[in-house]
Amino acid sequence: MAYHDELIAHALDLIRLSPLTEMHLRRAVSAAYYAVFHLLIFESTQHWDNAALRTVLGRGYDHGLEWTPFLRQPVNP
Repeated sequence: MAYHDELIAHALDLIRLSPLTEMHLRRAVSAAYYAVFHLLIFESTQHWDNAALRTVLGRGYDHGLEWTPFLRQPVNP
């Protein structure tokens, strides 16, 4: 199982807990965020021609740089 799949499974396990607390919800959102982050890295590095350098390429990602353009988009209610 890929790491992003494990993170999504963890997030789903957390929201199924009873009683569900704010702490569980916060941890679930955090796990889901990291799942998306790692999924993007996984998918983008799979298309890299040199398989030996995929791990090195994946380690070059930064949490801030990927999300900056997304966060600057206006929110339409």
